[in-house]
Amino acid sequence: MTQLPLRCHLLIGPPGSGKTILARQLAPLLQRESGEPALVLSTDAIRAELFGDAVVQGPWEEIRAVLLQRLNSAVADGRPVIVDATHARRPWRLGIGGSKSTPRCSSSRQASRSLA
Repeated sequence: MTQLPLRCHLLIGPPGSGKTILARQLAPLLQRESGEPALVLSTDAIRAELFGDAVVQGPWEEIRAVLLQRLNSAVADGRPVIVDATHARRPWRLGIGGSKSTPRCSSSRQASRSLA
């Protein structure tokens, strides 16, 4: 059985550690066959949409629902995705990349190793 190529990259790290910069640099390198760059899904941007300000944390379940909908849609469309978020709590990370209902994601540690 042929394994599908990795479509989702999950960045993990504390605020200000460079996740957003890394996501912006990786996006053009992870393009699909058409040349379209990877989609960067930022929980900061989602919080700004939902609550009017990226600083407002808001309920994680609301943020997660939007994130998963966009993530699943992009992967189903064949577009690689980079999820830019702290993912401070292990259950949040597992909910993004460790569920059968969500696409397979790598962590930033794996991605950064491949860039070295």
